[in-house]
Amino acid sequence: MTPYREQLERVRRFLVRVQNEDRDSIGYDDYLWAFFQNAWHLKDWIKNDSSISTKSRERIRKAAEASDELQVCADLANRSKHFKLTNKRRDADVTSRNTTVFPGANRASELTHIITLDDGTQLIAQELAKTVVDLWGEILAQEGLK
Repeated sequence: MTPYREQLERVRRFLVRVQNEDRDSIGYDDYLWAFFQNAWHLKDWIKNDSSISTKSRERIRKAAEASDELQVCADLANRSKHFKLTNKRRDADVTSRNTTVFPGANRASELTHIITLDDGTQLIAQELAKTVVDLWGEILAQEGLK
């Protein structure tokens, strides 16, 4: 398996963890932050993967940096790693965590993390995570990569 594929598969595994809410909220937060870190740093794995042509690596980097969703992903990854975000793209931050309890249902609760951007736009973190994985797939497919 090529290095970028190894990281891509890690991103996909973390997406599955983010989609599975069957854990306490602290553990869930850890998986969510790890997802965004791994998803954004896929760009670095691609940048350093010599099995991909230099031209393709550069096009992939440009596509990632041009993507609004991946810019939000970058902000979340860097904020979660460094606490203070110094290189703001969209100034994305998780501004609220909501828990919905379902008494008597097959599932106990649902966690929703709201991300707020610099322009006031709000996103749901779990939906963004799915979009990010799909977007990486599209970017890679444009370069003939799986």
